[in-house]
Amino acid sequence: MFFRKRIKVPPEMVANYRAALISGLESAPESERALYEIHLSALDELEKSLALKENVEETALQIWGERRSHGWSYLSGQEGSLVTGLFHEMATLVENQIFRIKGKEWYYSL
Repeated sequence: MFFRKRIKVPPEMVANYRAALISGLESAPESERALYEIHLSALDELEKSLALKENVEETALQIWGERRSHGWSYLSGQEGSLVTGLFHEMATLVENQIFRIKGKEWYYSL
């Protein structure tokens, strides 16, 4: 019997990140609202991938891309700091699972 390893993220971690994004979107300066919407959309896609138990490679591409997106965008204020911190926590959890399944070298070669 063949089992593929799957990435797992606690639902409360996703819910907390989503709530912070929504809160930040509501109070963000106009110039940052598009960034919050981009991050919400990326979270929706990641959540779908996790629910559908897509392969590790797909999830890795999503996390890598969102890491890059967070690195290029700056979310100001306390809400922005919270969003960035929650994403980092979730991304680190996912990346550590990817490292165990595929290896760091594989992930960083994306």
